[in-house]
Amino acid sequence: MDFIYSRYNISDDEKKKERILEIIPGALSWSIIIGVCALSFIKPILAAVIMVSFILYWVLRLIYMNIFLVISYMRLTIEKDTDWMKRIEEIDEIEANINKLCRKSVSRGIKNRISNFIHYKQLYNLKKSGQFPVKSENIYHIVIIPVIKEKKYVVEPGILGIKKGKYQPSRIMIVIAAEESATNDVKEDMEKLREGYKKDFLDIMIVRHPNNIAGEAAVKGANTTFAAKYASRYLKERNIPYENVIVSCFDADTVPKSDYFSCLTYHYMINPRRTAVSFQPIPVYHNNILDVPGFARIIDIGTSFFQLIEATNPRKLVTFSSHSMSFKALVGIGYWPSDMISDDSAIFGKPLYTMTVIIKQCPYILLSQWI
Repeated sequence: MDFIYSRYNISDDEKKKERILEIIPGALSWSIIIGVCALSFIKPILAAVIMVSFILYWVLRLIYMNIFLVISYMRLTIEKDTDWMKRIEEIDEIEANINKLCRKSVSRGIKNRISNFIHYKQLYNLKKSGQFPVKSENIYHIVIIPVIKEKKYVVEPGILGIKKGKYQPSRIMIVIAAEESATNDVKEDMEKLREGYKKDFLDIMIVRHPNNIAGEAAVKGANTTFAAKYASRYLKERNIPYENVIVSCFDADTVPKSDYFSCLTYHYMINPRRTAVSFQPIPVYHNNILDVPGFARIIDIGTSFFQLIEATNPRKLVTFSSHSMSFKALVGIGYWPSDMISDDSAIFGKPLYTMTVIIKQCPYILLSQWI
């Protein structure tokens, strides 16, 4: 199913209703600010009570947020040394000997005990559901990297990071989604990357997105959708089932850690509803933190903390920036919106209209590095 996600093709009445609904949040915010200021002249004591209550609310809110920041950091600390490839092998063996797997694990240290407790609890849930995944050797990854003006030095670190990762690059396909309007220098750089790394991966493809396609806007979602449709034909030609493929959409400057794809594969396999779940890494913004102004560092650190806090509540999460999901789910919901800027978040809402099962968010606890 495909549909127009933005306001381009809606009627004038619908545009007016949408605009009214857009005004309400801002109008309420300004009403509160102006109302408190006016109240301070009319009823100063009441205004003071309101301000003190508001400050007290934010103090309690900060305490609440810091508790979950600590919880998220502890989980990261617990899982940072996890051997995800070993756990993938254990999932491959789950049907035959789950009880044996649990008995043979003798953990040392509180961190390992907690990590293994979570792991074996998930194994039992998977066993109970009966929704076993295919063997890990039959699972493939597609990584889509949209490019319009990024040069080789921007894109190459991410490709090199994938190559050096612990997951076999021979089961990973890189799709460089280049805009037709990109300069010749960018196109030549992408060809050099393809020739330099093609032998290391399942394949590296360069898909050129044509300009001015009807119904599309000049946005990243149009480019990645065109590339994903091209990749779907590649999979069909090789008889690779969509449910055996995990697709990840990266920004051009995303550099994944070495455990990224093994961790993603583990969480995909261990989840009984793997084709109806989106997977969100926790992005942090520290890779070039010493090279940016002080004010930008404060924003980067604050944003990283916020991402850690949000990851503790999957019910509130939506897809953001680099994210992953089953290729079967991506095809089922009609790919990314091709007519709006915020495609990475908007795609989370598309299942509400296109699927009987809503895609849920699964934050897998692994940091990704950003340039």
